[in-house]
Amino acid sequence: MNVKIGICKDPVNKLTKSPSFSITRACTFKDYNGVSDRTPSIQLAGNYTDFQNFNYCQIEGYGYYYITDRVSLRNGITELKLSLDPLMTYQKEIQNSTGIIERSEAFYNYYMEDPFINLLSYMSIDCKPETFGITGDVHNIAVIVGE
Repeated sequence: MNVKIGICKDPVNKLTKSPSFSITRACTFKDYNGVSDRTPSIQLAGNYTDFQNFNYCQIEGYGYYYITDRVSLRNGITELKLSLDPLMTYQKEIQNSTGIIERSEAFYNYYMEDPFINLLSYMSIDCKPETFGITGDVHNIAVIVGE
């Protein structure tokens, strides 16, 4: 199997990254107790210094990985320890999925019950007094949303 090795300068939490690959080599998985697809190790031909400046790779048929460590072995063989980049590996599945976003760093959905947010303020809403069973000459209505 082949591995493309390069550099990725994008943030870890970015879905669509733009890595630049500059080396393609044949490699094999280092098998301890089966191959882990989340933290595999691969062995490939080349000196330790050949891979010193790289932090990202793509293993054909497996996915995208961050290079977490490099180990120089014997006779010009180097072992790269990797960590899965799930956002790039499953990018198409993530982009094609649908769902409801329940939380946000910046916004709050007043229509969803959220036990982690305690509202201590008043919310202005447009409504008619008749909605609350109030009749007569009413000028101001205050509704407490939460506590």
